[in-house]
Amino acid sequence: RRPNIEREYDAGFERLYRDYFSDSPTFGHKASHRNLCMTRRIFLKITDALAAHNKPWTSFWPVGRNELDATVKLGIHPILKVTAATR
Repeated sequence: RRPNIEREYDAGFERLYRDYFSDSPTFGHKASHRNLCMTRRIFLKITDALAAHNKPWTSFWPVGRNELDATVKLGIHPILKVTAATR
């Protein structure tokens, strides 16, 4: 059996949050609209709607992933999931 590859999803979430969703984001509204393929407000509305329909996502914002993956680590943050799905 091959060993699991560390993907560093936590670091990816921290960068994404800092760049687009923090109080003082690195990139402005135009860049977030271009890179997220929609406005930040709509992106968060979609993420909140998905959180309402999926029990493991119910208390995720700004942190709080409470699901475990197959390697018994915390799962990928919902914002990363929605970002990947929209691309």
